[in-house]
Amino acid sequence: MKRAVWSGSLAAALLMAASAAMAEGPEATRAAAQLAPYRQLPKFEAPGEAFDARACMKDKSILSIPASSAVPFLKVIETSMAKVAKDIGFNLKEWENQGQPTQWVQGIDYAISNKYNLIDLLAGTDPRFLEPQVTPSLVAEVFAAVILVSGVGGLYPAWRASRALPAEALRRG
Repeated sequence: MKRAVWSGSLAAALLMAASAAMAEGPEATRAAAQLAPYRQLPKFEAPGEAFDARACMKDKSILSIPASSAVPFLKVIETSMAKVAKDIGFNLKEWENQGQPTQWVQGIDYAISNKYNLIDLLAGTDPRFLEPQVTPSLVAEVFAAVILVSGVGGLYPAWRASRALPAEALRRG
């Protein structure tokens, strides 16, 4: 038994010594040089001129109609969108539903009658099925939009994550 422990310890010591030598070799230097650009925080470059989101969204309201409120992924997007609405200062309401087209229709009718500025059909609710409701919404000066899965709620957390240090992001979850 002592001999096995001694042999194992010796093998581990030799392996560690060989690993240390490899870590200082030309391959390790080349690998470190290749990885160096990726160890820096990314730099955000706005795709256009700056604008004041608070001023643009002042007194605006959005009704978000997800494909189904029962989908956890869409709940995360809705929660993120609610945070954005609170930070920027506009009214966002989720029309909770179970993925039934009749419920989407009710949501659109609700948005029209309550004069929402935007109807967000989150996660690809197909507007062709809702044409009788979408057409009056355009006449009523309510803009209907289809935001496919990512939506505004996905952009804000991504932007915030791009500004955070990786260790902080992992710690916060």
